[in-house]
Amino acid sequence: MMKIEAFSARKLIGVLASLSGVILISLVDLTGDGNDDGRGNFPHKTQAQIAIGDAMALFSAIVYGIYVVVMKLNSLSSFISDISWAYAMLLTTPLVVTVGLSLNIPVSLVGEMVQYEQYSSFVYWVGAVIVVISFLFINHESHGDGEDAKTVDSDTGL
Repeated sequence: MMKIEAFSARKLIGVLASLSGVILISLVDLTGDGNDDGRGNFPHKTQAQIAIGDAMALFSAIVYGIYVVVMKLNSLSSFISDISWAYAMLLTTPLVVTVGLSLNIPVSLVGEMVQYEQYSSFVYWVGAVIVVISFLFINHESHGDGEDAKTVDSDTGL
């Protein structure tokens, strides 16, 4: 369509792998049945707490979307964030930047360890490693496309 980035089966596999890592981590959170064996030493959450957290995350995403549209470039931090995002988009591809956003999961796991001394279970780490590896895989595949995927079609201008 816009010929910014070529589709490939390998990129699709990378995206699906990243999604599976996120799902694996989420499934550990959804085991609010009183069995905390797979949670590491993270505190137990009830199903109601998980549902409220999910609703708050969804609401946060909606509010952030509105913020980005309405309050574009209204502060230095927003300006730096937007410039960094746009520059990353120019240096890589939209797919790499989007999948890269999922890297906040492994980073937050490390943050929990450092800040709160809460250690996650093996399943969390498997999911986090899948997310990181899939990002690296997609990044490698996108670089394999070279500059050909970013060229403009002279006939259509797209």
